[in-house]
Amino acid sequence: MQGNQFNSPWFPGFFLHHDPRPVLEQVSVPVLAIFGEKDLQVPHELNVPEIEAALQRGNNEDATVRVLPGLNHLFQQAGNRCPLWGISRSRKPLIRAP
Repeated sequence: MQGNQFNSPWFPGFFLHHDPRPVLEQVSVPVLAIFGEKDLQVPHELNVPEIEAALQRGNNEDATVRVLPGLNHLFQQAGNRCPLWGISRSRKPLIRAP
């Protein structure tokens, strides 16, 4: 499934074009949204302001949004090297050479 998810019909139609703001505006339960400062997949600079604004528009008074310093998308310490170099042993079998 890992490699095939990008070819599935939902990926371009939903994942790439879905706007979560209207949904976030309706969330009334406590929210904890955390981001890694060095996340290359979900940049906090673009997402944090939008999430905070949507939650405020929905009058969610119990929302916490945090950016964790120095962490990547997997919440691992990130340096100036390839993010895959820090991948855990349990995930290495999923990575195959082309």
